Amino acid sequence: MSNTQRQERLTVAKVVGLHGLQGFVKVKLFCESFDSFVAMKMLWATEQEVEAEKLHASKDSAKQLTIEKAKIQGRSVVVKFKEIEDRTAAEALGKVFLSVSAESLPELPMDEYYWHQLIGLEVYNADGLLGVVDCLLETGSNDVLVVKPNADSMDDVERLLPYRPEVVQSIGLEQRLIKVDWDSDFENNRSV
Repeated sequence: MSNTQRQERLTVAKVVGLHGLQGFVKVKLFCESFDSFVAMKMLWATEQEVEAEKLHASKDSAKQLTIEKAKIQGRSVVVKFKEIEDRTAAEALGKVFLSVSAESLPELPMDEYYWHQLIGLEVYNADGLLGVVDCLLETGSNDVLVVKPNADSMDDVERLLPYRPEVVQSIGLEQRLIKVDWDSDFENNRSV
């Protein structure tokens, strides 16, 4: 990871309600699993979702929180933070977004990437630049790269590319590019 990526904070959850009188809050997770969320321990609470370009502005208003307890209760995740002593403090916290430092994320095995690392990378096929990864979508069968055209793209077509080994040939984080095997004239570019 580069120094820029190491300074990023990533939104991993949102407080969506209160639970009981002891300061527990209900949390909606945006990360892959409950176990990965609990392993994070140290989080920042902000009123707005953290985006890379808004990071510096939101640092000053962020409140640092430490996970004391977390459990799955039915369909919800409930969390107790060390800094939140009771229901009144939990109410004062409000429905905040919870973010984590990108550098605190565990290292991934070779050829595996966090979604935030792929956003903003240029996507090339044999014909040239298709566009830039805007976001990723999770589907039942595979993840999907949403590639939006930019000023240097070969056309103005938004493409949905399956994030599968037969499509994604290589990823260069340092070069900020992804090479794909995808026909730019594919009639049904908008569906996967």
